[in-house]
Amino acid sequence: MIALNLEGKETPFLKVLKVTKKEKLVLQVKNPFEATTDMVIALGKDKRIFIGAGSYFGRGCSIGAGATIGEGCQLAQDTKVGFDTVIGDGVKLDRRSKVYSKCEIGKDSHLFRTSAVFYKSILGERVEVRKNALVAANCNLGNDVVIPAQKKLDQDTIIGDRIQLKSYSASISASHPSSAGKLISSI
Repeated sequence: MIALNLEGKETPFLKVLKVTKKEKLVLQVKNPFEATTDMVIALGKDKRIFIGAGSYFGRGCSIGAGATIGEGCQLAQDTKVGFDTVIGDGVKLDRRSKVYSKCEIGKDSHLFRTSAVFYKSILGERVEVRKNALVAANCNLGNDVVIPAQKKLDQDTIIGDRIQLKSYSASISASHPSSAGKLISSI
């Protein structure tokens, strides 16, 4: 059975517009912050999508099967959330930002415009991924981490709590000779 579970009294009104052959459900979302918009939710066998109270979605937002969207989240126009991804309470995804499958985004985090978090990455609470920054697959970022604009974190990078990377360093890599096998830790 495929189900859409909407929790809370303030959850936007959703109306099914169509179900495509690719198991995608197109919904019409009416919320207090924007005009009525369309949103695509991908469906999978025995997968549910949970949307917390007070969350709202911009036009063209896409959510994968098995995803959980916390309370009070803001998903702007053309954002994408992958399959089995968990978005914590109060998270803000700016326009055209993407969170791929099986990721976890901690409470009150913010992905700026056109930023991306790839497969199985975990971001702690209050993490900022600035404009055009990329977090590659299997990264693990602690709480209160700031990734500057245009920065790329390579696959399997681990960063501890309260780290703000500088914008002048090109990329951070778990396999870089100076950081191989090491945790980038807090101050």
